[in-house]
Amino acid sequence: MRWFALFLAACTSSTDSPQQPITSSLPSSSLAFPGAIESNGLEVLVDVRPGLIVGGGDELFVEATGAARLSLVPFGVGRVEGYVALLATPSDVVTFGLSRASGTEQASVQLPPAFTIHPPPNSASRSTPMTWTWNADPSNATTLTFSGCGTSPRALGTDLGTFTLQPADFRATSTCAVELTITRQQLISASAAFPRATLAARQKRTVIVETTP
Repeated sequence: MRWFALFLAACTSSTDSPQQPITSSLPSSSLAFPGAIESNGLEVLVDVRPGLIVGGGDELFVEATGAARLSLVPFGVGRVEGYVALLATPSDVVTFGLSRASGTEQASVQLPPAFTIHPPPNSASRSTPMTWTWNADPSNATTLTFSGCGTSPRALGTDLGTFTLQPADFRATSTCAVELTITRQQLISASAAFPRATLAARQKRTVIVETTP
C-alpha cells in the first residue's frame, strides 16, 4: 500500500514551487540524496528526498538487471517532496544516477541479501505454538512486526532466522489473520559519485496467515 500511495501521489500532485533550488545550479558533489531503495523480492522502489527540484536539464534515474532504465518522477503538493521510481526486478543491485549536460554520475547500491519467509500453514490453530522461519542474516539490522489477532509488536534482537508466537500471545477468540513483516536494512553512505548521499537499502517481506482459535 505504501508503494501504491507514493505513485498515486506522483501522478496526481502539483509540484510548482519556485522557492526550491534547482539541481542544475549546484555541482554534483554538493547534492544530497537522502532516501531509500527497497525490494519486496519482485519490485524495487526508489524514493529519494533531495529537498530541491531536479531540473535545468538534470535527470535522476535508476536501472537494474532485468529492468529498463527509469527516470524518477516528482511527487508532492505545492512543492516537490521527493522523487520515486518502481523497477520491476528481483535484482539486489541497483544503479542510481544523475544525468546532466556535463556528464553522468552514478553509483551501484547493494541491497541486503534476499530472503523468503516460511510461515505456518493457513488455518493453523492458535492453541499451539506458531513458528515462522527464514534465512538468518545477523550482519544487517533486522526488524520484525506482527499485527492481527490481538498480537503486540515484538523486538527481534539478534536475527536467528526463526520466531515463535505462543498461544498466550494472542488475544483474539475467533478466526483471524496474522501478518508478519520482516525488514532488513543497511545504510549506504557517501560514494565517489555522490559524497553527500545517504540511502537506506532494504529488503522487506510480508506474509499473512489465516488462523483459527
